[in-house]
Amino acid sequence: MVQSPSSNRPVPDQPSPLEGVESLGKTELPFLTGHDDAQGSGGDEVRAVQGVGQTIDQPIGQTYERKGELDDPQLPPITAVPMFASMPAGPVAPVDQVGQAGQAGPLGGPELAAPLPLVSVIVPVYNAQEYVRYCVDSILRQSHRNLEVILVDDGATDDSPIILDEYARRDDRVRVIHQENGGIAKAQNAGLDAAHGEYIAFADNDDILDRRNIELLLHALVRTGADMSKARWRQFGVSQLYAVAEEAAAGAKEPERISVFENPLHAYQTVFCKSLRLAGSKLGRNTEARYFNEANWCRLYRRELWDGVRFPEGMYAQDTAVAGELYVRMNKVADIDVNLYNWLQRPESVTHNKRDAAFHHDHVVAAARNFRLCLEHDVHPYRSYYTLLNAVHDERTAPDFQDPSNQAQHEADVAQMRELLSQLPPHHRALCASTRLIRLAEKQVYDARIKNMQ
Repeated sequence: MVQSPSSNRPVPDQPSPLEGVESLGKTELPFLTGHDDAQGSGGDEVRAVQGVGQTIDQPIGQTYERKGELDDPQLPPITAVPMFASMPAGPVAPVDQVGQAGQAGPLGGPELAAPLPLVSVIVPVYNAQEYVRYCVDSILRQSHRNLEVILVDDGATDDSPIILDEYARRDDRVRVIHQENGGIAKAQNAGLDAAHGEYIAFADNDDILDRRNIELLLHALVRTGADMSKARWRQFGVSQLYAVAEEAAAGAKEPERISVFENPLHAYQTVFCKSLRLAGSKLGRNTEARYFNEANWCRLYRRELWDGVRFPEGMYAQDTAVAGELYVRMNKVADIDVNLYNWLQRPESVTHNKRDAAFHHDHVVAAARNFRLCLEHDVHPYRSYYTLLNAVHDERTAPDFQDPSNQAQHEADVAQMRELLSQLPPHHRALCASTRLIRLAEKQVYDARIKNMQ
């Protein structure tokens, strides 16, 4: 994705009903439980888990006790809700008719009766004339039609503003905001301030949404009573643009299941190493369902989560900076195991370019904020430990590190890092360090594969 100079980014089959909603009420030491940044859980000792990874189809609202599972103070009991409990029998309606009044379909049921909820989709745009049409077209073709598409032109200097205005003239669901260049955080905040929807979604200006992205995320969120729903994503190269756009326009199949878990701050911090997640899945713990990062795309939020929360402007890592605050506000997260978002990888994007000292310092600030939040909420800060130590180390590799002001900032960041690490008990610090080593090894593979996508 092309970002403004002050920003970062870091054949349809007949659908069949989902079988149920799966509860994820337990996470483990990250060495046994761990969706990969290339695709798109923690305690002090390893404990046996029973009953996790099974589909539940009991009555709505009933809380289930998992026999033989030890209590985990960070993960309270979970309420399981079956998927499509009130879905009518017989053939489903065409996807464009899903959820409309009087229509039977895979989203049938009282929660999504007409009028359909309004979903605001916020897209910051900067110098993306070659790719933005793929993104906006994928949004306007969503099977969920009641959308407010907010395209924020962040002072683009190419033809992006003209393209956005064309969309606004052609489709009354589109609203364009033109502003002076201020970075992705300022653009995202402008979109949040202008949004009227009951639900909020974000997309990057060069990515492609599956046609059923909003439909399936909305149903999972409403059906389970979660605060946020998420799905899987994948990365692709520029040479795959047309093929990915065609596949996304066809629409995803029905997910096999919905998984619901609580304490998302805990999951965010402890479930991020791919190899550990694979191990957890092999043990039948469906660990992949707990994985998510600080990205705001491929998510659907209840609007009220953003009340009083805005991205810090004028800095990189704006998404990391608000991640912890958002996750602390959430009670439940719903995951659906289907790809609904396609993330374009380009070598010239900020994600893959050489970073200056300010870039790394901003990641120190964001990681430190989340680290302190973990200490306040008694959550092991595995991810923030990894980000903090890497950012402090990478400051020294910046091309402008020799600037005296950057060296002074680095010394202050080192002092802050040491102060935070001193608050971790020795065994927690050892676990954080071990997890970091695993993730660093994985990153070598990730960088070699993803950064060379064509």
